[in-house]
Amino acid sequence: MEIFIALDLNVADWLLAAFCGLLVGFSKTGVTGMGIMIVPMMAMIFPAQQSPGVLLPMLIMGDVMAVAYYHRHAVWTHLLRLMPWAIVGILAAFAVLNFFPWNDRAFSKLLGVIVLVCIGTTFWNRRGNGAESETDADKRARGSSRLFAGFMGVLGGIATMIANAAGSIWSIYLFAVGLPKYQFVGTGAWFYLILNSFKVPLQVSLGNISASTVAFNF
Repeated sequence: MEIFIALDLNVADWLLAAFCGLLVGFSKTGVTGMGIMIVPMMAMIFPAQQSPGVLLPMLIMGDVMAVAYYHRHAVWTHLLRLMPWAIVGILAAFAVLNFFPWNDRAFSKLLGVIVLVCIGTTFWNRRGNGAESETDADKRARGSSRLFAGFMGVLGGIATMIANAAGSIWSIYLFAVGLPKYQFVGTGAWFYLILNSFKVPLQVSLGNISASTVAFNF
């Protein structure tokens, strides 16, 4: 009951939060695109600036479960190619959030932009995968490009630091390198666990993770 009072949530908020937790579980099994819906729903429950910090422990728990089940299928070559760029994007977004003032309304608009970008990349990826003009060899060549890896890594890093919404962006890269289903999920599981854990001290320093937000997840 103390958590209810501390977070000032009503029954509808808790039901919506539980649904978000269910979507997190689905998204960690490789169902791409579903996780993006969590971002606006969490912003409906909590202040927009706080919502990414509230969601982060939930995502990490999902990552731990995914790694426990799929860890043997990870392809570290692809993971290590993308990760340095993703860290650059995370740190760049952290600098913007830390050094520029944001009110809740402005941050809500920023979240909206990130969500629209991620939805756009999802549709673009699905349209590209269905295009007959692009062969599997073309897709693998695009995936092996350092420029492509750098762009997707930085873009995803910015999206994940601001909104925990990089799944659809980084999935484009993992699809492009032609990973089979289990390798796709296993590589993504390790990637998200490492980078989500990396974000924890940054979100703490921004004031988005506190004892009450951690308690909410348990």
